Amino acid sequence: MTPGELPRPREHPLRPGSQKEISFVNYVDSRMLNISRRYAKKFSSDRKKHEGVGKGYDSIDEVVQDLEAVFNVVWVSNTPTLQIPYLLSLASTLLSYLPAFPFSAKSTLRMIRKLDEAFAHLLEQDDSNHLSGLHAQQFHNQGNLRRIVSRTDRVRIRSVCELTRVCITDKSLSPAEDLRDEGSDASSNSSSEDNNGNERMNDLDDEQSQHHDHDMCGHIHHIAQVDQHEDQEIAHKKQGIANAYEKTLELLGAPLASDPLQAQDNDPIMSGSMEVGDSDD
Repeated sequence: MTPGELPRPREHPLRPGSQKEISFVNYVDSRMLNISRRYAKKFSSDRKKHEGVGKGYDSIDEVVQDLEAVFNVVWVSNTPTLQIPYLLSLASTLLSYLPAFPFSAKSTLRMIRKLDEAFAHLLEQDDSNHLSGLHAQQFHNQGNLRRIVSRTDRVRIRSVCELTRVCITDKSLSPAEDLRDEGSDASSNSSSEDNNGNERMNDLDDEQSQHHDHDMCGHIHHIAQVDQHEDQEIAHKKQGIANAYEKTLELLGAPLASDPLQAQDNDPIMSGSMEVGDSDD
């Protein structure tokens, strides 16, 4: 994910209190409410009543589709005071809904990459990420320190990022989950076809057997190529899981651990031992 892959933001932020800002807030709030309602309908005892546009979610892919639509609008606003709380809401919603659905690496990691890029961009605009010690204090005293992301929001962002990493790692390791794409059960198909091939070989003469052997070699080669492609795809998805929220956490000073499940035990934010001072700077 690169900055160029995110929607192009408007040139100027929305003016506080303007009609455009009010319309923006009303629109995003209504979309988030609709997402919440569709999630609730998933657990309805009579889901048939809710069939249609507003029906309950059947997969995390559907959830991500709606979250991405809201994300695009939020990002285009180019208004950090609105982007930060809504991006946090989107990230928290994804984290909350993930356990209720079978894991889908492709859509989930795509959404995480977008959020990671957005959080990282906002953090990079914050002077506190480029100044330290005496220099930061001097800028603060002079009123020139540009603080885009408050200390409290930094803690919240780091927390949701770390929890999401733990969640998707846990989901991907579950015996019920599979990082392969649906319909890629090549091994079972090859086993069935091999058995059928062996039965036919018993009824063929030498010439037909040679021809069949040639076909079988081609078939086995095809299966090997499919398996290699699947292995590469799984490795790519595992790498995506390991690098979830990589840019954001590095800017927040939280080094990525190879095992997110183990990392949460040593994280002061995850363990609840970190005390937060002022909510805003």
